[in-house]
Amino acid sequence: MTSPRDELFDLAVNRAAEYAARLGLQGAMVQMISHGFISGALFTCVGVLYDRMHTRMIRDYGGVANVMPWFAALIGAVPRHRSKLWCSTQPRQL
Repeated sequence: MTSPRDELFDLAVNRAAEYAARLGLQGAMVQMISHGFISGALFTCVGVLYDRMHTRMIRDYGGVANVMPWFAALIGAVPRHRSKLWCSTQPRQL
């Protein structure tokens, strides 16, 4: 026979596991949605560059920031969002 203390401990462990599972699923969904948007943005940027330059040689892309400064800023910002450098580090309270 289990004591009330053991039953309370089991309840707390089950609630913590349920919370951890829910948090893990929410995080996975955020990652998948983020991956879809950011990957699409990167492929669009590469397509724009290729459409304007008609080459795949990296050395031919020198000076793109002088010709298209806003696009160069976008190319710099998208990978930062991909690596989560600009996201909030504060955990959200549920």
